[in-house]
Amino acid sequence: MYSVAAGSSPAASRPVAADPATLELNLSAVIFLVPPLSTGNAALRVAMTQVPFDIYAGLFSVAELADMAGIERPVVDVWTARGVLVPARRERPGAAKGKKSSARRGRPVFSCRDVFKARLVQQLFGSLAVTSRDASSIVEAAEEAPSLADKVAGGEWMYACARAIERGKSQTVYAYAARRNGKWQLDVHVGRHGAEPCFGWAKPHLFVPMSELFTDAYVKCKAVLGQN
Repeated sequence: MYSVAAGSSPAASRPVAADPATLELNLSAVIFLVPPLSTGNAALRVAMTQVPFDIYAGLFSVAELADMAGIERPVVDVWTARGVLVPARRERPGAAKGKKSSARRGRPVFSCRDVFKARLVQQLFGSLAVTSRDASSIVEAAEEAPSLADKVAGGEWMYACARAIERGKSQTVYAYAARRNGKWQLDVHVGRHGAEPCFGWAKPHLFVPMSELFTDAYVKCKAVLGQN
C-alpha cells in the first residue's frame, strides 16, 4: 500500500525526526474541493447536507474505532493517552445526553476522520519503520507517523470523497511524501494514479492512497451507524 521509490536504498529512506510544524505542502492539483471549515462558509454547509452524517462529529466509541481501524484496543488507549488520537469529544458516564465533559476527562468519542487517521497512522508507522530494525529508527517512526497523518487528514477533501461515495462514484485523492531539507514534503494529487511527484521518481518517497483509506473508514462508519 505504501512504498519506497524504486532505486532507493534503505539508508536513504530512513526516517529522520522532524518538528510536526515543519511539514511542507505542495499541492499539484486543487485539493481543497470544499472550502476550509468555517461556521460562516455557505459552501461547506451545503456540502455537509449532502453527506448523511458529520465526518468530524464524535459518534464512535474506542471499541468501535479500534474495530474499524483494525487496531488493538490497548493500542488505541495508548495513542489517546499520548495525544496521537484526539477525541472529537468526551462524555461522562451518566451525564445528560449531549453534554460534553472536559478535554481530559470522560469517555473519548471519535469521529469518522479519527477512524481514518488511526488507520493512516498505523500504515505510516509500518512504512517509516520498515527500513531499519534499529530501535531509534522505530522511535522516530512512531513520532513522525502521527504528525504526517495530521497533515494528510487536514483540509476538506474528505467531504468531496464522501459526496462522491453517496453518488455511487469515486474521487481519487493520493499523495507522495518525501524528506527534503529535514522536512516532510507532501505532494497531493487529484485524479488518476501515476502522476509524477514534484520531486521526481528518483527520490525515495512514500505513496499515500488517501481516498482509498478514507473510503474504507467512511463505509465502515456508515455501517456502524446503520446507514448502509
